[in-house]
Amino acid sequence: MRANDIFTTKKHCLGAMSVAVGVAMSVQAQQLHAQNASASGATGGLEEVVVTAQRRAQNITDVPISITAVSGAALETLGIRDTLSLEQAVPGLQMERVGAYLQPNLRGVSTTVVGPGFDANIAIYVDGVYQSSMAGNIFALPDIERVEVLKGPQGTLFGRNATGGAIQIITRNPSFEPTGKVKLSYGAYSEGEYTTSASGHLSGPLVDDLVAGSISVLWEDDEGYMHNDFLDKDLGVETLNLHGKLLFEPSENLNIVLGGNYADRDDFAAIGLEAIDGNTAGRAVDPNIELPGERYHTAQDFLSHIEASAWGSYLRLDLSTALGDFSSLTAYNFTENSKNNADSDGSPVVVAHYINPVEAETLSQEFNYSSVDYGPFSYIAGLYLMSDRQEWSPFTVVDTITYQAKNETDAWAVYAEATYQLSERLSFIAGLRYSEEDRTGYVSTAPVIGGKPDPYQELGDESWDKVTPRFSAIYNLSDNSNVYFTYSEGFKSGGIDTLNFNPVPIDQEELKSYELGFKSEGENYSLSAAIYHYDYTDQQVGTYQGLVLTTQNAASSEIEGLDFEGRWRPMSGAVELQAGFSYIPNADYDEWLEADALEPIRDPLTGEICYCGNAGIAIDDASGYRIIRTPKFTGNLGVNYTRELGAGTLFANLNAYYSKGYNAELLGRIEQDSYVLYGAEVSWTMDHWTLSGWGRNLGDENDIIGLNQLGTLGDTVNYTAPRHLGVSVEYAF
Repeated sequence: MRANDIFTTKKHCLGAMSVAVGVAMSVQAQQLHAQNASASGATGGLEEVVVTAQRRAQNITDVPISITAVSGAALETLGIRDTLSLEQAVPGLQMERVGAYLQPNLRGVSTTVVGPGFDANIAIYVDGVYQSSMAGNIFALPDIERVEVLKGPQGTLFGRNATGGAIQIITRNPSFEPTGKVKLSYGAYSEGEYTTSASGHLSGPLVDDLVAGSISVLWEDDEGYMHNDFLDKDLGVETLNLHGKLLFEPSENLNIVLGGNYADRDDFAAIGLEAIDGNTAGRAVDPNIELPGERYHTAQDFLSHIEASAWGSYLRLDLSTALGDFSSLTAYNFTENSKNNADSDGSPVVVAHYINPVEAETLSQEFNYSSVDYGPFSYIAGLYLMSDRQEWSPFTVVDTITYQAKNETDAWAVYAEATYQLSERLSFIAGLRYSEEDRTGYVSTAPVIGGKPDPYQELGDESWDKVTPRFSAIYNLSDNSNVYFTYSEGFKSGGIDTLNFNPVPIDQEELKSYELGFKSEGENYSLSAAIYHYDYTDQQVGTYQGLVLTTQNAASSEIEGLDFEGRWRPMSGAVELQAGFSYIPNADYDEWLEADALEPIRDPLTGEICYCGNAGIAIDDASGYRIIRTPKFTGNLGVNYTRELGAGTLFANLNAYYSKGYNAELLGRIEQDSYVLYGAEVSWTMDHWTLSGWGRNLGDENDIIGLNQLGTLGDTVNYTAPRHLGVSVEYAF
């Protein structure tokens, strides 16, 4: 369908949105432009935001897609400690987890599928390296330079199954000037348990003007805010992250970075599940069981536990020549969840225990070339190769049903994108990516002997390929403002459903995006706004039938929305305001016949809900149902205040994140209510020392962070952390 057809068909909705954007931009532009004459720096202007969303360093205003960029310092101020809490800084982003698995939702694009060989729709990259395993993507965020969230399909330059967007996490490179930081924090939850963390970063020259190195460490002991009443155990988390880099600069034109990381997570809280309304299959075994009935308390008879470790390394070479810039990125990642044990019915009787260790191993290679400017013309080209293995070995249910599943993926892609500046004000970007992926699924139901997998049987093998284009037109209204239109497509390859021994491959999913946006910045303000329309076809969804997760393709859906972000620092420079919101009025399945869902079991005689588990039902036509986990409105607001006071500097921050209610599952019977997360921090810096006091979730909200609907077992959930207050001391040089 052509762009004209889309916007004609949707003219009423998008027209209303356009008016809203125009009014918002006009008012803010008039207010902010008046401040533009103030001096830059600490006493006035905002720092320039540089991103690498188009494979080269650019001012964020010059990139014709919606991007949220958050600095490492801002993440610390907001109390964002890991990938799971990134949503508080990015309107339109929901970070859901199902046990060990992270399932990002960006502008309504997400997945409920888990298992070997199935990827998230929102690709996550760390220093340019794709993170393939959803089971390994809940990790801490130490030593961060910035995080870039690219909204919409990244089908050309970052095309690895990124139908909904990409999250780039960039860590700091070593410096040739000695720098370092040590930070200690201590906090307490409103539930009475404590957190202790220590982090450090050291960077400096190893060989003058030739080799620099850096190392960072983060250790955190979280005693937990959940308690298993049946086993009388606090459910806490302990994490350790190590990250190191070597930077070689043998010449002005060549630099080489060798990076390595190790992470360990010992987590008793991620699968500490509470039964909503007491709906658990445990009542079918014993109708008289007692459940705690208060938040952050569970009564599981089996100690749910995740013990995960990950390590990886990469080598990046960047060479600048008279012809352009060449780069090579070689990477290896290994993730192991040696323990992934869950009592998924959330009750004190034995119904279903899952023991599900997970391994993922990925090797990738990428080459990229960015040309010099040939007058008004420049281009980027690249090649991407990946080999990936993901495995359940073994998957055990109630110590009786044991099998193994493995998925091997070989993928490669070639891409190119060109920019042509037609005039001083008008530029065009056009790009293509060809992607090809081959997946092979293996299963084995033979008993595990000596902890080693038995020979696998091949279940299925399938290949998918796709050409995904991108086209952008950018018109500069002035030296610091532009409007743009971008059409792009995203592709996520299909899969082999090894969990259900299904030899019929799952179809690939595709997304077409139409985005119209505006960006502007001055010395002390920046703002961006965009309206978009998505045509989303064959999205992969997972639903339970009995105790088994089945994967299927929903036919099609349409998503329409509006994004806005802005920053403003008044002339005094002491105050900085930040605000952003995402409004998604339409996010409905356009066509979905024979959808599967779950509803509570009813007593066959009385018809009353027994709260003793769920039964699978078939919905003849789910067309018009709203896509799950997609609130109509999310927004954040932050205020920073900085003032030189006496011999030091006072800093204060107030921040809030709001989410409107949304359906956590298809039928809408489990709904997350609207909620607001408030946070604050006050710090005093003198010489090299900083003392801080902080609070997270000051309103003590308990929103759902993960819904575990494991078929007939019932409805069990995790909630976000309660009120968390603490102090920190930091020494930096």
